Amino acid sequence: MIESYYNQIELKENLRENMIDLRAALKQESKLEDWVKPEWDHQIFIDLLNSEDPKVRKNAALILGELEVEQALEALFASYMQEETMYIRADYLEAISRLDYMPIFPQLKQNYDELLLADVLDDAKKHYYEEMQILQKMILDREPRQKPKFTEVSEPVQVLVTTNRNYRELTAAQMPEGKKLLSGNGIKMETNQLRDLMKIRTMDEVLVILPGCSNLKETAREIAEGIIDSEIVSFLEGCHNQKAPFYFRIGIYGQFTLQERSSLSKRIAMELEMMSDQMLRNSPGDYDFELRCIPKKEGGYQVFLKLFTLVDHRFTYRKEFVATSLKPQSAALLAKLAEPFLKKDGQILDPFCGVGTLLLERMKCVSAKEVYGLDIYSEAIEKAKINSVDIGANIHYINRDYYDFKHDYLFDEIITEFPARGKMSRDEMDELYEMFFDKSKEHLHNGGIVVLSSNEVGFVKKYLRLNKEYHLLKEFLIDQKQDIHEYILKYQVENDEKTGR
Repeated sequence: MIESYYNQIELKENLRENMIDLRAALKQESKLEDWVKPEWDHQIFIDLLNSEDPKVRKNAALILGELEVEQALEALFASYMQEETMYIRADYLEAISRLDYMPIFPQLKQNYDELLLADVLDDAKKHYYEEMQILQKMILDREPRQKPKFTEVSEPVQVLVTTNRNYRELTAAQMPEGKKLLSGNGIKMETNQLRDLMKIRTMDEVLVILPGCSNLKETAREIAEGIIDSEIVSFLEGCHNQKAPFYFRIGIYGQFTLQERSSLSKRIAMELEMMSDQMLRNSPGDYDFELRCIPKKEGGYQVFLKLFTLVDHRFTYRKEFVATSLKPQSAALLAKLAEPFLKKDGQILDPFCGVGTLLLERMKCVSAKEVYGLDIYSEAIEKAKINSVDIGANIHYINRDYYDFKHDYLFDEIITEFPARGKMSRDEMDELYEMFFDKSKEHLHNGGIVVLSSNEVGFVKKYLRLNKEYHLLKEFLIDQKQDIHEYILKYQVENDEKTGR
């Protein structure tokens, strides 16, 4: 069909329809070289930039961009500069952005600066904003900005520290002194110690509660007005090493379609840029902060501020992961809950270590002497080795099935996240748990500890009943929805003459 569209365009037959169809077809093809013939005359599309039909001009520009016709740069830029139909101007820029536009880069920057100062009528606001957005992205792609650095807030601010809702008290106990309020999946407090909050390994994120933004109405304009009225620009300037502009993204949460999210976020962003005189600039690919809009049950929105300039250094070791990797915050929580039962400078084994996250977080809690991590997946083991380099962890990673593993001495502790069932049948999973409880007896000192995270409550309880040597010391509900529990077990036998334990 692509060739047919081209042939009809060459004959100037049904230009508008064929160009729309050609552009749509080109966008759908992953390998244009298989469809676009080298003998195509690109001058046909360049000439059509002078068409009297705005939609023909628009699609001619976009096709030239899609085909990455470098010789069209001059003609595209000239057409853009003289284009008076507002809704087309951004399309020229979209096409130019796919080419090497460095020869016209100074002119593009000048255009952007002029648009910043332009007095725009309300009915042209949308098209003006679209043009600004593309120009901004083009400039940032070629001339990266100097990003602001977070210093610290001078005055206490209200924050929400999110964490596992079942263990909010555990996270709250690690927060700076002050009045704390448990709320939803987090803890609210007033503090000027944001850097200290970022050291808490069991928390998920720190969100600033913007004054007056707890109950905003549903329209984009009213949401933007509330954000501006919170004096957000002054706040940002007060806790960073440079003045505005600051770059942001909008996050729309809740039960919305992708189209609904995109539409609302664009409208809020446009209003914010206008109301702030571009002191706040929407840049979804290069931002300093997120404005997180969360719908309320009774209607309207609450807006939080997440500072990406407030850098999270907690898990910098985690350079590599696989699809099934445990989140480091979750691993930190498992380790923290188990901390009273862990042996200092003990000998530790993780039979299903993955990329090593749980072992590394366990070592952050309590020091260990000898640490072994096993996994049947070689990719995970190699990534675990990489993750352990930065923190200097003395961990012996071995690509081996736990059930074939042999060792010269016994371990004080087995700590692990049990593999998910995946494609295994119930019977296969049952057998795996049976083997785990049997095999672990071979490797544990008498009095040794098992820290086990699992979403198979039935199998864990079954093999605790069948193996009287294991004693349940503590059980923690980690995730009710996924039925994930953490079990602290003690291995204790009496008069074991065979092993001397």
